Amino acid sequence: KIFAVVALVAAVIAIPISHDDVEAVSDLQTSSSRTSNIVGDRKVLIAIGEFQNNKIFSNAASQKIMNDQYAPLNDWFKRVSFGKFGKWIPTFMNDLGKGFCSFPYNQGTASMDKMLIDCENIVKAKFGSTYDNYDHLQVWVPNNNGRGGGRGQIPGKVTIIEDCLTRSDCFDLLGHEFGHNFGFSDSRLPTSATSTSWAKNEFDSMGGGDAPKGDYSVEYKYQVGWIPDKKIQDIHPNGVSSGVFSLEAFDKPWLHEQTDDFMSIRVYLNSNPGTYLWLQYRSLTLDNDYGKDQVLIDICHADTGKKICSIFSKFYYINQEVYGPVLVDSTPFDGNVKNAGIDIGQTFHFTYAGQHVTIQPIAKGWNSIYVYVSYGHVNGISLTNLALRKPASQTNTAGSAAASRAVDGNTDGTFSKGSVTMTSTSSNTNWWKVDLGAKYVINHVKIYNRIDCCQGRLKDFELYIGKLIVSPGSYWHNKHVNSWSKIIWGTTLTVYNYPVNNSEGNMVEIRQNVNKRLSLAEVEVFGWPVALPEGSHVDELTAESDLSVDEEYRVDSGPVVM
Repeated sequence: KIFAVVALVAAVIAIPISHDDVEAVSDLQTSSSRTSNIVGDRKVLIAIGEFQNNKIFSNAASQKIMNDQYAPLNDWFKRVSFGKFGKWIPTFMNDLGKGFCSFPYNQGTASMDKMLIDCENIVKAKFGSTYDNYDHLQVWVPNNNGRGGGRGQIPGKVTIIEDCLTRSDCFDLLGHEFGHNFGFSDSRLPTSATSTSWAKNEFDSMGGGDAPKGDYSVEYKYQVGWIPDKKIQDIHPNGVSSGVFSLEAFDKPWLHEQTDDFMSIRVYLNSNPGTYLWLQYRSLTLDNDYGKDQVLIDICHADTGKKICSIFSKFYYINQEVYGPVLVDSTPFDGNVKNAGIDIGQTFHFTYAGQHVTIQPIAKGWNSIYVYVSYGHVNGISLTNLALRKPASQTNTAGSAAASRAVDGNTDGTFSKGSVTMTSTSSNTNWWKVDLGAKYVINHVKIYNRIDCCQGRLKDFELYIGKLIVSPGSYWHNKHVNSWSKIIWGTTLTVYNYPVNNSEGNMVEIRQNVNKRLSLAEVEVFGWPVALPEGSHVDELTAESDLSVDEEYRVDSGPVVM
């Protein structure tokens, strides 16, 4: 769907301001302040657009619209608002004895924008002051040769939806147009540095993404109060300027009340005051053609006095005047939005108005992803096996089956091959441990079992991340990760630790809880240093994006329809 921007009621006035007039970045910690809280139920008055030459609607048709469109719409809003939105309560004008919005012209002789304004005036005349009891007015227009489409005031209370009697997917239009009423503008991405054309942003319903799979951008959800401040990690020149952060899956709403992970990271661009990036983690596929486990980035700008990224805060991005959140494509201008996100292992260097930011998704967690973010054009972090050939010990040793065999780099679980550990005694207190030599943030541990026999020796065990205090055998257990009561039949067990700041340690220990000998084929420990080095290595996968911008800003005002 393509939506043109037109003026409604008041003209859009451009007021140029200089770069120096933009407020200092130190004042922008809350530049993306809330516009309003969109919570609770919303009452919608539905008016049928009846033309002189086309009177096809009926109460039965109206009821079909309500059943077919508003049930899935309510489910969708419950998901995208993380349960903070109530439900849409539609009421039809005709059911109230007010009839239709009867236009004094034939279908096709007026634009949708004119019909929107005319119908609101008709409804106001019929309802009087009771019109104010409704949060929204939605105008349904009869079939218009199958074209479909819609418009919505930004911000406002009136939307118009066209050709939904013959379509089963119109509720995605409702999500888009209601978003306009909330103050959300379109969210697309440029297709080139010279063209003014825009690509469809499948990830955002305001960018043309279908509501069943799409969503609203982080910026808009934050504006309407669906994301609390405590779930946002700010990267700011005057605060936290780098680090590794755990982002929970943005598209799994049930997570957000259950973890201490962040829902998004907001990175302020110091050299361009008022401009910032939103980072989010998408764990699900939109369809078979779109990858999962990506970090998506939106760029936003909040003009002085506006403090929100919206239709009224325009800025320049890739030589184009844009507004609202714009999806940053990690592989710009390749004609493919499917690879816009950043995959695990990629290091993305983003440059905007002279400000460099490095972003690297480094590993998966439990329904989360760990992301390294830093100002500057720096190398990323290498996620390697920290336990490889590090000092290892165990309760006691049977023959030559030393503890060091579990960190020799050989995962072969056949004992006769000489790479499997074994204690000399059977005990439910047997242990094995490795000293990493320094403190690390442990992301996950892989434990390889013996495979030629005796898999039941790992029937029940516990894994610990610890910090050495005095000597081997005497240390503080920082993180008791988990325990299992099942036999691992020759498989690789992966344990993810979360959150990051509670998984630091330099010791990893396995404790046995069954009265048997302890045998391990290999233990691999993956993580990164607590003190993050800059320029630690050169990444194999790098996506570069050096984008120039015009240092001019505009402040616009006036109601708009899209």
